[in-house]
Amino acid sequence: MGKKDPLPPGATRIEGTDGTITFDGRNVTITHTWLSNAGRGEAQIPLGAVAGVNVKNGMVLAAVTVVVAGGGTPRKGKDPFTVNGCTKQDAAAFRDLLVTAIATPEASGLVEQLQKLAALHTQGMLTAEEFGIAKAKLLGTSTPEDDVPQPW
Repeated sequence: MGKKDPLPPGATRIEGTDGTITFDGRNVTITHTWLSNAGRGEAQIPLGAVAGVNVKNGMVLAAVTVVVAGGGTPRKGKDPFTVNGCTKQDAAAFRDLLVTAIATPEASGLVEQLQKLAALHTQGMLTAEEFGIAKAKLLGTSTPEDDVPQPW
């Protein structure tokens, strides 16, 4: 895909076979190697408009879809919110990072953030374990993994 620009401090990038997704703490930028009619292959989405992240694992690689509040999926053609061909490990780590960023209370109240997490869980975008971990982080409580006795 050619030479990549260096990332600013605190930013992260996931690369796939047909594009990249970059998160800088405020915006998610999706850049494709193919050109789409709407956006010339790049979309920048403010964090507040991100409703979640969907990871679809294949046999070897994964597809990462950024779910945009109020946004639909194109009826035909390539999905401008999806990058295919990411490693499963990178896809899971990126999803966890973005879900945590979405759930971090800033201007919104705690109840609204909990409702967002519950909606992600109900829609199947978070497993019960992921939901529990994100909820515990949000509430500042321990998770079941934290309660496991550690060997000396």
